[in-house]
Amino acid sequence: MSIEASTDEIRDGELLTRYQAGDSEALAVLVERHSPALYRLALTMTGQSADANDVVQEVWRRVVRKSGGFRGDSFRGWIFRICRNHLIDRSRGRKPTVSLDEGVGDGGTTRLDLLPGHGLEPDAAAERREWCAQLAAAVDALSPEQKEVFLLRAEGLDFKEIARVQRVPLNTALARMHYAVGRLRKSLGAEFATERRGK
Repeated sequence: MSIEASTDEIRDGELLTRYQAGDSEALAVLVERHSPALYRLALTMTGQSADANDVVQEVWRRVVRKSGGFRGDSFRGWIFRICRNHLIDRSRGRKPTVSLDEGVGDGGTTRLDLLPGHGLEPDAAAERREWCAQLAAAVDALSPEQKEVFLLRAEGLDFKEIARVQRVPLNTALARMHYAVGRLRKSLGAEFATERRGK
């Protein structure tokens, strides 16, 4: 079995089925498709690039071991649930922190350098980085449950998927997002509402 050129059109569940049938290239497509989002979540929750990489690798090890446990629901939601469970296991007793000055990759790039603002005038880019740093600090100050809902939503998961990841009723996931947005609005003031509308 071989993956066609238009892998974007192949659904995750079909790729997993192909992997289970022995097509290792199908797993490679899944890893390439979902690792960036897993890494962003893990980086925000652990605060360390090396830890985030370890988390992503462990998620894929668990996917390989437990691929028969996927029930055809949402593959993306399933791997985020695996990621969440692993993050909970490894963070017991530790409070995750985010350092925007931490280096990511080679070449001296920091997480702050990766924040939106590329292509803006220097003053506008500096203002944007400052805003993003304030937002990162405000998100980090949320309760773990609210922070997780906010970050999963930022990764594009819908609220039903988030509820499944957190293993809570849909209304609980919605309430957590409501409280998270309320706290962010209170912390960041009117700027938060303006930014959310796409200033």
